Amino acid sequence: MNKARLIYLWFSACISLSFFSCAAKPEVTGTATDAENTIVGIVIGIDQQPVAGANIRVIYDSSNYDRHPLGLFKSSITATEEEVITDDEGRFSLLYNPNDSFSLNFELIINGTVEQIKLLKNLNDNLIKENPIDTVLLQKPSALEGFFSYQLGDNPLYTFSQHFRLNIRGTGINKPIIANRRFNIPAIPPGKHLAHIYPADSLLIQSLIEAGVPKDSLVIALDLEYSPGDTTFAPDFHWKLPASFQWKQIDTTIQTRPTISGCAINERGDRLIGTQIRIITDFNGFSYANENKEEFPLSDTTYTVTGVDGCWSLALWADTFNVEHLHYQNGQITKVALIKGLSKKAIEKDAKLASLGEITLKTPAQIKGEIRYIHEPSSWISIGSHFKVGIKGTSRYIHT
Repeated sequence: MNKARLIYLWFSACISLSFFSCAAKPEVTGTATDAENTIVGIVIGIDQQPVAGANIRVIYDSSNYDRHPLGLFKSSITATEEEVITDDEGRFSLLYNPNDSFSLNFELIINGTVEQIKLLKNLNDNLIKENPIDTVLLQKPSALEGFFSYQLGDNPLYTFSQHFRLNIRGTGINKPIIANRRFNIPAIPPGKHLAHIYPADSLLIQSLIEAGVPKDSLVIALDLEYSPGDTTFAPDFHWKLPASFQWKQIDTTIQTRPTISGCAINERGDRLIGTQIRIITDFNGFSYANENKEEFPLSDTTYTVTGVDGCWSLALWADTFNVEHLHYQNGQITKVALIKGLSKKAIEKDAKLASLGEITLKTPAQIKGEIRYIHEPSSWISIGSHFKVGIKGTSRYIHT
């Protein structure tokens, strides 16, 4: 083997089904090479001291709203992002695309919790050059709490599950919430933000729009102010379809779409509410991001949560897939289950296979280790300093 291309990897995973990442010395990362399109600055914490190890994300605005039929879906799922970490002196350097508008999200995460935060929205190349960003002052994060009820539609073909989503526009926050139950969204950047609540089934939403239901009637908008360290309480509200709407025949592809369902329980047999259900098709983890949060980097047609009865249902679009169950408590994964080797064709042939019944979730295991990479300076190829580590067939992948 050519010595110049020899790569040594000592591999073991710093990953777990409860999802924690390796402790490492913070350093400035990224690929900024063009001074014209580079932001260089320092992050200062609440104590007025430089913050080492703060995460900084560039979230671009292009096309992020276009993929959802309501024109308001935005999260890290589709955004092209750059991410860097401040060094020991709180300094950072990152490259941005001058042809796109974007936001800068600054977070100090300690033990999986966002302790300090700052969001700079509506940035573009002209603004950056007119008012260079050199010092960023972090704040205590805000939270949103509220309750909303949901009324089933008159036509059962247009009935949604209790799974809705809450999108805080411009922040990258897009969270699952359950109807008829109080919700709490943590780690919101202080400031004034417009939030939207809407059913999570984007395919059914598209069918309703095509049938003539006005878009505005499918969305609840909340224009609220968020103060540092405080919880903003949304007024109670009720979601329902317009009573005056004259129902039309739903798209036959929506009527006949195959579904899969199940119920999540713990070892005692108790139903679990709000458990995340994920259809896994990317067994090698190429599409999964380094997110130590209650979020999922795939479209909402492959993701849902259990309702107040602990049960869930999802449409099937993949030929071969796994079903992953993740139950969160206080921001940490406490119970998990994985159903492997499911087939859409087999379910279409035998309807009994569409119901997984009660799935028992158990306490997750952990795998801990480190990666070392030695690269020959004379080698013509470089794979950089970042690796993705994970458990095949699950969403549990991280960047090291």
